[in-house]
Amino acid sequence: MIAIRQIIYWLAFAALFLANGLVHASRPLQIDVKQKDPSKPLVLHVRLVNTSDREIELPRFRLPWGDRYSMVIVATDISGRANPLPSAQLVSVPVTGHVSIKPGEELVGDVNLSYYAQGISDLISRQDVLVFWWYELRTDDVSLRSSYHGALVLSAQPGR
Repeated sequence: MIAIRQIIYWLAFAALFLANGLVHASRPLQIDVKQKDPSKPLVLHVRLVNTSDREIELPRFRLPWGDRYSMVIVATDISGRANPLPSAQLVSVPVTGHVSIKPGEELVGDVNLSYYAQGISDLISRQDVLVFWWYELRTDDVSLRSSYHGALVLSAQPGR
């Protein structure tokens, strides 16, 4: 039963990645997500660049770092069994206000992975961790809405 659940889980992620790739050309943002620093392995550094010819306005809580629920993040071990870590159950207090991103402008922020995955601190102290992420740009302007995704391997030790 667990094996079937894991297969369904990975097929859902694969479908998400494939479907998102079909609309890649029309996206108004470029998003870069990377490990901030090996000395802070639980922090993702996120960079958004407005690549459209229009200003993008959205509530601050919809930025990837604006609220615990702005991004979908799943962390898993890479031991060969790929067991996803349980989701952290947190009450989120989103930031308020709005932000505008002018064409060519960039915004940066940090996402703390301990808000997303229980036990990630312990796991990354022992081995590398595979992180899948998904973000949807949700604005009042429906023509600017788009989704983004990626995956990266995080290491607590550089060069490992």
